[in-house]
Amino acid sequence: MRTLPGILILSWALLLSGGAARGEAARPPATAPAPADDANALPVKVFAQALTKADSAPPAAPKPDLWVQVEAKKLTNDDLRALCGWVELSGRDKRLVSATWKAGQSISARLAERKGGGQVLVQLAPGGVTLTARSVSLAGTPGERRVVAVLSYSCGGRGYLAFKVEADADAVAARRAGALKDAADRFLLDLRYHGPRDSGLYSLTLHVGGKVEAGPNSLVVRIDRQQAGRIIDHLAKEGFLAAAGNIAGKELAPPSGPCYTLSLSGPKGLRLYDTLGWGLGMARRLAELRKALDGEAAAKMEALLDRLSGLRQQWEDEAKK
Repeated sequence: MRTLPGILILSWALLLSGGAARGEAARPPATAPAPADDANALPVKVFAQALTKADSAPPAAPKPDLWVQVEAKKLTNDDLRALCGWVELSGRDKRLVSATWKAGQSISARLAERKGGGQVLVQLAPGGVTLTARSVSLAGTPGERRVVAVLSYSCGGRGYLAFKVEADADAVAARRAGALKDAADRFLLDLRYHGPRDSGLYSLTLHVGGKVEAGPNSLVVRIDRQQAGRIIDHLAKEGFLAAAGNIAGKELAPPSGPCYTLSLSGPKGLRLYDTLGWGLGMARRLAELRKALDGEAAAKMEALLDRLSGLRQQWEDEAKK
């Protein structure tokens, strides 16, 4: 599981005079850029959802997700309702859309980067309600989900916020794409077939620099930096760069076939790897990759796809049934 270093600090602040009273949040301090693919520095997205007791919610307020209900039971026996959908805590200077709170109050927040982690500053709009300030910590781990009681009203009421943390796939892909392009002279893509040796199916290796020996049923093509850049852009767009695991420095046992795997490397400390599987979905992904190629690389990919054409027709026919 990828994690963000440090913690996300959730600060529940009283509204004061000046900037806070106008709903203006302090600018986050600048941060040093993270390493190209530091497993402990991959960006995340944090989402929040305002909750309240059922008897305090509008009649049409929906029940929150099941996991929220389960987590909320650890804090209260009351039936909670969601006062808003999931709201992403945006970074830098972007402000959140406000979520309606009980008694007409509103909440706004943002996720601000800082060295060693992040900070979420939550401000509550003025309305004559006395609040109790408090702080709660939330580890920045993709997949983490939590419900917290966040504030007490002078009348004894209590509000709740649910949080969930997800990997920011677009940011992960962009960071990896930049690192791969910066090291394009060492670009190496390996599309590997795993299965019976007598299948006649090809593997394909594309590289910019160095020398690569062709093994049995392996096609090897040297490409230029420009074509490598187009391949990187394609793999970022189709989802490989974000989804692939970084296996630099690791040795993996070959998967049981038949299947294809794809690996991509270049910069030091980065070797992306994923199993493409077997079937129509895999065949379609390879056909899309072909569109990013030209010259000899395109011709070799055509040869690989031609060897798969009989199986693809079989998969197409099965999909129509």
